[in-house]
Amino acid sequence: MFTMTREWLHEYYGSLPGGQETQGKHWLEQYGTNVTVGQCNEWKIWKHLLEYQPNTPDIIPQCLGRIGTQFDTELQAHRFVNMLRVPLSASYEEALAIAKPKKMLELGIGGDSAISTSVFLAYVESVGGSLFSVDINPLGMTLKRYDKYRGTLWNYKLDDSVRFLKNKVALNERYDMIFIDTSHTYEQTMNELAEASKITDYMLMDDALFEGNANDAIPGGVKKAISDWFANNRGWILNEFWQGGTVLISKAKPVEEKKLVIETPFDSNVQCLDTKKKSYKTKKIY
Repeated sequence: MFTMTREWLHEYYGSLPGGQETQGKHWLEQYGTNVTVGQCNEWKIWKHLLEYQPNTPDIIPQCLGRIGTQFDTELQAHRFVNMLRVPLSASYEEALAIAKPKKMLELGIGGDSAISTSVFLAYVESVGGSLFSVDINPLGMTLKRYDKYRGTLWNYKLDDSVRFLKNKVALNERYDMIFIDTSHTYEQTMNELAEASKITDYMLMDDALFEGNANDAIPGGVKKAISDWFANNRGWILNEFWQGGTVLISKAKPVEEKKLVIETPFDSNVQCLDTKKKSYKTKKIY
């Protein structure tokens, strides 16, 4: 069992010395949802919680209210905090319940945030699996939170997602599920889908409704990429979560022909089947 303490919460989600408290206070004053002057002063010490206050207005009171609470593991405590930071992450767990992966690949970690990393690590710990994460940028606070799990539940690499995928395709290294949450440009997403689909049967897409940035070479972002890729690749099905914000693209399983075998009536003395009677038994062979 793991007991959440105030010291643990501040170590991983608090403001660091050197100006982060002042930054946090100003951030809340500008972007906070219905926060008072007193709350801005009180909450400024929780940088990695206050930045998500618009998502969950009472995130800091909720987390402080769990101090002294026992969780099954430390990763379950991280999961609790991160699902408050981004409630949409509940959709990741819906997708996990469908795919049931053990060997997972995460493309896009997110520096100090790593919401998906938290959810996936708690999951693989519970099922005896593993997570490999890839990001082109430094990990920030993520490495501090999860460094102790490297080499067991978790490994990561700083790399371009498409380059990493191509190397894995060349090695024919397969994953039970690949999560895609990187630059969100149309071209990058299309390349990621093309390569990932060669080595997995499940691709989980975040920000699936994102339509790109104003300066993108090709407009449409993740939303257009999913639509175009799906239109040109048969044999896949799509599940939407969180009003389409998260999408699970799954390789359709072949449907076996169902054969209906009608056996003789219960009365072994009857030599032919009287279809007007209901005293016969059936079984389905799959």
